[in-house]
Amino acid sequence: MSDLKQQENIIDDLVDNVEDEEIEFIEYDIDEDAQMYHDDVESLTEEAKKKQEKAEFNLKKEIMSWVWMLLIAIGIAAFINMFVLINAVVPTGSMEKTIPTGSRMIGLRLAYTFSEPERGDIIIFPNPFDSEEDYVKRIIGLPGETVVIDDCQVYIYDAKGQLKYGPLEEPYINGTWTVDAGKTYEFHVPEGSYFVLGDNRNNSYDTIEWSGKVKNSNGEYSEDIIYIKEDQILGQALFTYWDSFDIFDDVSYD
Repeated sequence: MSDLKQQENIIDDLVDNVEDEEIEFIEYDIDEDAQMYHDDVESLTEEAKKKQEKAEFNLKKEIMSWVWMLLIAIGIAAFINMFVLINAVVPTGSMEKTIPTGSRMIGLRLAYTFSEPERGDIIIFPNPFDSEEDYVKRIIGLPGETVVIDDCQVYIYDAKGQLKYGPLEEPYINGTWTVDAGKTYEFHVPEGSYFVLGDNRNNSYDTIEWSGKVKNSNGEYSEDIIYIKEDQILGQALFTYWDSFDIFDDVSYD
């Protein structure tokens, strides 16, 4: 009997040991799975965080690239406007029919960097009486020449008094020049200066009209004549682009 009891006790101990080992294995499996799940979650979270940071960085990088492109474009436009091209509106009809009132026009600031202005060129320069405003006129007389206007006909004489051109063929004049009919003017263009007129001769504020408009130190009008000095020329007018597109043709007086 005692042997049987002893065997039962041994069996009970074995069962208890087996159950304890199974519980320990189960607990171990649960802990291992939990740790693996935790590691997976942390890995996914870290990966998602990196993707978010990368997306945010790419967005900032994209925004900055557009900002830099915009700044560069503004800088280039400012440089071109200040040193290369002139973008202007012609508010009056003094250059009709060549440049209609209200036209938008492009001029080239560098036109006379390597060459001299020529007769027939349309130039842009500050208003002699208001530097905040720009004028657009056509060159008629060159430095050292004498310009004679007789009954609305233009004659050009050289420095020796010899007739070079006259009367000038001026197909660009708007209509028939009548406002100076019967009048005679004589202009001696100084060296380094230019005599200019508008194409709309009946309604143009130009060298003819500027005569006697200069005030001296006493506030009195003198008999000085306004000529446009070469260093006052801002550029050469090239073409209009609004409300029409028109390239200004070269004029030959030969």
